Amino acid sequence: MIDLLSASVAEVLRACDRAAGVHDGTGAQRLVDDIDRSAVARRRRPDDARRTLAGRAAVRLVAAARLGVDVADAASLTLVRTCTVCGVPHGRARGPGLTASSSSSYDHVLVAVADDAASVGVCVERIPERLFSTTDVVALHPAERGVPSRVASAIDLRIGRWVEKDAVRRSVGTGRESPLNMLRPVPRLVCDVSLVGDVVVDPSRWRHVSEAGTPGLVGLAVTALPAPRGYRSALAAREPRRVRLLDVEALVQR
Repeated sequence: MIDLLSASVAEVLRACDRAAGVHDGTGAQRLVDDIDRSAVARRRRPDDARRTLAGRAAVRLVAAARLGVDVADAASLTLVRTCTVCGVPHGRARGPGLTASSSSSYDHVLVAVADDAASVGVCVERIPERLFSTTDVVALHPAERGVPSRVASAIDLRIGRWVEKDAVRRSVGTGRESPLNMLRPVPRLVCDVSLVGDVVVDPSRWRHVSEAGTPGLVGLAVTALPAPRGYRSALAAREPRRVRLLDVEALVQR
């Protein structure tokens, strides 16, 4: 089972205040640890810092719920984010028996938490008004470059493919070592995947990576997720799993 949280930054921060029993906007700071706070402090722009804080706190709220820990004690959870490539603590969050991934864009946060074997990764991006002229070369596999740039939904489609691939990279903690334009998810029949909760993802929507610049990515599963209007989001995992959509309010009221 993969636990998924999709919420606005404001919703997460308000929920953190309730979980911490405060009303002054400091709740999220109280629910994260020093490593999280350092990551927030490194953000130069206030909006970036706010998103980072919401994402880090959201991971802890979901992890606490999964582990049966009181959300007020979320800061005490031992979550390791050491990057497997460079050793800096900015990678996927890993805890006792679980793996987590978070992504944020503008005013939205997406978090997935599952058992360690699932190796989850998520990505959410707001759809821009225009793309760089090099987007197809950078992000699309040669077999995917058939979408005319003048098609009204062309930007939407390209961002959709981008987030799927980035979710795959995040699921195993790789970055530029796995070029997007060498990664190709393709449809594949998936059996016995009964999804539960409010996330409407038909089992046939899961796709598998057939080609990648990094061998460790081949075979991973990825699916698009329902997203707020103006956004695209995706979830990747070692294999297709059931998905449970969590409500941030319910997390702090349990």
